[in-house]
Amino acid sequence: MFSLRKQGLTNNLRLDKNQFWDVDLASNVSWGWRKLLQIRDTIRPHFWHVLGDGRNTSAWFDNWDTQCPLMNHVSYRAVTNTGFDLQANVFDVISEGDWA
Repeated sequence: MFSLRKQGLTNNLRLDKNQFWDVDLASNVSWGWRKLLQIRDTIRPHFWHVLGDGRNTSAWFDNWDTQCPLMNHVSYRAVTNTGFDLQANVFDVISEGDWA
């Protein structure tokens, strides 16, 4: 599975703790990165994350279920108001098959 975080590209893209799928399109990026960022919605359904134990899978931003990414269905405020962290992985939010 291709992962921008695992390939160490986050520093070059200045994503910090954000993910490629969620970062805003800045005006100072190269033409190539601008084009990649512009087609994210088109290519997103074709990228799936291998869940494994859930420690390396973002609960909110990765495609790990047919309803994902979950951030397409809930707001940032709803996530934080329920006590979840936006940086949480699947392992953090699911316990024994139920939401923690």
